[in-house]
Amino acid sequence: MAAAHRHALATVVAALAVHTLPAHAETDWSVHRGSALIAFDEQQLHMLELDVRSSSGRSASPQIHYNIGGDSTLLLTEDHGVISASTAGQILLTDGLHLTCATGHHATGRLAIVLQHAPGGVTWAVADNGGIVFALRDVKSGLDRPGKLFLLEAGGLIVSAKLADSLGDAKLAGESIGSLTLSATLTWEGGDEVPTAAELFDANQTAGLRTTCGGTGPDVIVGDLANVASYASVGGIAAFSLSTDSCNIGDTPLNWVSSTNQHPVIGQNMYRLKDGRFEQVGMSWLKHGFAALTENLCGCGCQAPGTSSLLGVGCSDTYSASLNGQQSRLGPRFEVNPHTGFFPYPFTGQNQTGDSIYKRLQVAIADLDPAIDGGGLYFIEGQYVTPDDALAGNQDNNASYRQVSITGGGTSWTASVTGMPPTQREAPAIRAWAATDAGVVGTDVRITGEGLVLLAAKATDLGGGLYQYEYAVQNLNSDRAVGGVRVPMDPTGNVSNIGFHDVSYHSGEPFDGTDWPGKFGGGDVKWGTDLYTGNPNANALRWGTLYNFRFQADRPPQQTLISLDLFKPGVPAYVLAETIGPATGLLDCNSNGVDDIADIAGGTSRDCNTNGAPDECDLESGAGHDLNSNGVLDECESLCATTVGDADGDCDVDLQDYAAMQ
Repeated sequence: MAAAHRHALATVVAALAVHTLPAHAETDWSVHRGSALIAFDEQQLHMLELDVRSSSGRSASPQIHYNIGGDSTLLLTEDHGVISASTAGQILLTDGLHLTCATGHHATGRLAIVLQHAPGGVTWAVADNGGIVFALRDVKSGLDRPGKLFLLEAGGLIVSAKLADSLGDAKLAGESIGSLTLSATLTWEGGDEVPTAAELFDANQTAGLRTTCGGTGPDVIVGDLANVASYASVGGIAAFSLSTDSCNIGDTPLNWVSSTNQHPVIGQNMYRLKDGRFEQVGMSWLKHGFAALTENLCGCGCQAPGTSSLLGVGCSDTYSASLNGQQSRLGPRFEVNPHTGFFPYPFTGQNQTGDSIYKRLQVAIADLDPAIDGGGLYFIEGQYVTPDDALAGNQDNNASYRQVSITGGGTSWTASVTGMPPTQREAPAIRAWAATDAGVVGTDVRITGEGLVLLAAKATDLGGGLYQYEYAVQNLNSDRAVGGVRVPMDPTGNVSNIGFHDVSYHSGEPFDGTDWPGKFGGGDVKWGTDLYTGNPNANALRWGTLYNFRFQADRPPQQTLISLDLFKPGVPAYVLAETIGPATGLLDCNSNGVDDIADIAGGTSRDCNTNGAPDECDLESGAGHDLNSNGVLDECESLCATTVGDADGDCDVDLQDYAAMQ
């Protein structure tokens, strides 16, 4: 299906009937009390020299809250989820607006949300008793049937020609000055009786229509990155937002509840491949999900759940680039655990707006402009994090990437997917490096009992006995994060040009952005940030970010193990990743004359925590515990409680363990 067609579907209500239920003609709903929020774009208002306040004078931009009046008259008539032409009435807000610019002033009457019938469906607008004040663009709406809610989200609040004329400035017509979200209660007024969510799922099961695309449990992926929006730059920083189409390829509906922490958050990133280096150049805050549609982008056979609070089995959902750039629904990364999907709700910064780059995907113009330090190949990435997907163990396939083109100059830059290869589903952006360079070695590194970190490495012969070593490490979903990297190196060798690259947090994320210092000594080239115990907000390699480590050495490449030191305390303290690095001779941590990798592969040593080092080395280094002194790592045992009186049976030397051993 063409992207434009898919995105047009975002104006359609998302509550489709399940095919196994008897077909009904129409179901009628009346809309009652609730709330609405108009979030204005402060920079846009400033550029247009436009001041906006509520009619009561109690609130002004950047955001104005409204209640929905009990005298609202909107009657929604839906047929298999599509609002029909018989829909009538309006959602009445409890206040209006005062708008003032250099050429005039306009005071609206009481505002109302209205529908306008158009070929192929309906469109939404904001009106008063004098006519249309704003058209709504990039509208996504849904019926939450079990919760009996009507939800509406609009990424663009467009000044009407009538309002522009009243203000005396025709150039204002068509300008987008903000966004709108709305939640209102529903009452069933007639038509076929609406089944409960449980009844809908039972009907699905009985008819044998539970189609899957191979997943078990709820399993959300990014099915497409179909568009990129570009915004005005500020202070040498360009801003973008990505459209994301998600698909539930699992066999269980995925939670999508807007007013709790049981919905997805969406991260947006940009990367660049230039001169053999794959680096992250930008990141966004997280879009919080609002309502799920019932499309079928991934061809899994959408089984509509009858509510926009669930992404049905096989169903897909579209967020336009405008909606993913809606600042009022963007929250920070720091409060999200990517491994469990947990985050607090309401989220920090909810309903807050700012200038044109605030919270959005920010990229330094210097990294875009070939006249400064730009150029190369650029890639975008979308990633979903959500609790029930994580609980089912499906969080490792939630990121997808796509190549984009970058054009522009000066302070104006645009990213586009036009003419680019299709989205690479279930592939984090770091995979693009190996996909475009056969010399790159990739390694997946599992943190024991936790998240996934991805490593890519390349060695380049510079001639004259000198080699360039490049490492990119992407933390996909580890909450413990990475606080240090160590690459073994012959201590008699020579190392130069040790380098580091990270990506900048912004818009109030609390992390310290200090670069990791690199040094050579003690048989390692090493980088590290502050310890968690001294600085919990140190510049650790946290989820959704990629850091780079590089140096030159006079030793040729060989297979080696590099160490990723974990930032947050826990067991293990580090993990080993098999990759390429400078020749060091024998890697023999247990001093038995056999390479560690051969020890493990030959069965002479155990590696129960799969970190690439023999378990006896973990015990000697303090990276593991052996409370019962049997030479086996406690995390590999199941008898700790009876062997050492462990109070909670996990041999993790916590306070309960110590108390039990007294």
